[in-house]
Formats: sequence, C-alpha cells, structure tokens
Amino acid sequence: GIVGSFFNTELPMLILCYVITALAAYCLGSLNFAVIISKLKHHDDIRKYGSGNAGMTNMLRTYGKVDAALTFLGDALKTAVSIVIGMLLVGAVSGGNYVAGFFAILGHVYPCYYRFKGGKGVVASAITILMLDWQIFLILLAAFVIIVAIWRYISLGSVVCAMLYPMLV
Repeated sequence: GIVGSFFNTELPMLILCYVITALAAYCLGSLNFAVIISKLKHHDDIRKYGSGNAGMTNMLRTYGKVDAALTFLGDALKTAVSIVIGMLLVGAVSGGNYVAGFFAILGHVYPCYYRFKGGKGVVASAITILMLDWQIFLILLAAFVIIVAIWRYISLGSVVCAMLYPMLV
C-alpha cells in the first residue's frame, strides 16, 4: 500500500539526505578560519595567543581588524553554505536548515581537522539564527550591541544572547 511504498523508497532517501546534510555541515563547520588565516598569513597558530581560542575576537586582539573581518566572513560563509545545503537536500519545512546549522556550529566548536579544539561558535550561531529567523536575530543583535557597549565584554553579550534565544523562540 501507500505506507509500505513510502517506507520502501522515500524514507531511506530522506534519511540519507539528513545524514549527508549533517556530515557536510560538520565538515564545513570544522573549517576554522581563525586557524587557517593565522597559519597562512602569519605562519603561526592563533590558539597560542590571547585567550587561546580559535575565534574572531582572539584574531582581533592578536592580529587586528582585517584578520578578524576575514575570520568573520569565512565563518559566516561556511555556516550559510551549510544551511543552504540542508535546505536544498532536505528542505526548510523538514528541518534541513536546523540540522545543518546545528552541525555547522558543532563542527566549529569541535573541529575534526584541529583535534576537536575550535572556537566558541558565536559567529556560526549568529548566522544560523539569522537564516532561521531574521527577526529574532535582530532582537539578539540589539541586545548584544547594548551589552557590549555598556560592559565592554563580547563574551558577556554572547552568553546573554544565548540565554535569551530560547525565550524568544
């Protein structure tokens, strides 16, 4: 019948698309542009400096605005591409964008290419939220900017936004 044919053909393909989405997003997310840029431009590892974190803020403090901007752009693009892949393979209605965003963030924080020592996933999380719901992103961005302007701690703004996100959803 109809149920039997669905389970024989469409369900395995859907599961395969979810698996491919997760793997592609994780592999893309594992590309850490702070590490890549610091090695290519400075022949060094960003994780040896400042906070020891492989992220945009440590790049800003260690190598300056240009390298931080390049890191932001690379991390944002890898996340956006991951989510587009998920939407193409699985569809937004079926949650391909959520699966891809989650695995891109996971790859950034625990990258297989760098012994599972990555960044904090702030840029990857922000781009995921932007692509899932731009209105919630704008609210969080406003909160982030206000917190950082008042207290001067990027990490504080990030943590507060991470706590606000579930409430806004």
